[in-house]
Amino acid sequence: MRRCLVIVGRPENAEEMLNFVSGIAARLQPDCIDFMALREPPGDGLSLLTESSTVLLREDQADWAEAWRARVNLWRQNLYQAVTDGIFPEINWLAPEAKADVIIPVFGRDADLLILNLPQERDTEHQKQILRSAVFETGRPLLLVPDGWRGSCCDNIMLSWKQSDCARRAFEASRPLLAGAAVHVLVNGEDPWPYDIMPEVNVTDVRVVRLSSPTAAGATILGEARRWQADLIVMGGYKHAALHNRLVSSTTGYVLHNSVLPVFLQH
Repeated sequence: MRRCLVIVGRPENAEEMLNFVSGIAARLQPDCIDFMALREPPGDGLSLLTESSTVLLREDQADWAEAWRARVNLWRQNLYQAVTDGIFPEINWLAPEAKADVIIPVFGRDADLLILNLPQERDTEHQKQILRSAVFETGRPLLLVPDGWRGSCCDNIMLSWKQSDCARRAFEASRPLLAGAAVHVLVNGEDPWPYDIMPEVNVTDVRVVRLSSPTAAGATILGEARRWQADLIVMGGYKHAALHNRLVSSTTGYVLHNSVLPVFLQH
């Protein structure tokens, strides 16, 4: 892998996110890891902010970015000290002053994988825009991590297969993560397994189900992941345009908003 882009979130979860990135980097061996901090724009959805409130918000966001930068620098030092063969990725810190829908497509399209947090109910409009831009405007696979995730990743993987272009892209992009993992497959009863893109995957278990409504399908995916004790779910992303999926419920949206496991997907 050439480049991985990590979009940082809440600093109180920095240790868990950096440990997760270390594990993914050990598997994928990227040449470069970029960490990006996108600050909350003052007044974004907060039109009643006073001038003093705007100043305080800017200072708070500057402190947030600085806290993350310090953690990344310490992590980088520890990473380099732990490497004995002299081979380690280039680590970059990015803190661009730009809106998410402007900057994420620029950097995201140059990455082979984007890593960021799963959405939460308390997310601001800025944080929601980060996810929308990453999913719909980069054309790259995403690995979304729950806040404070301390579990393993890529040891016990569940693939959720439903015939679609986005599922094919997600499955193909996930192949480097499958080596050495126990792989469990959930297949929609009407859809054939894509042997052409995953011919050498050693599948441990297969369960055929009929995925119906978006909510029922999402609940089935999460239920089977728990049953198999998976530490990663691989699935296709939204099949429709971003606007459509803001108005209509989707299986992807259900999984992203209810999963307690990392999710790998591609639109």
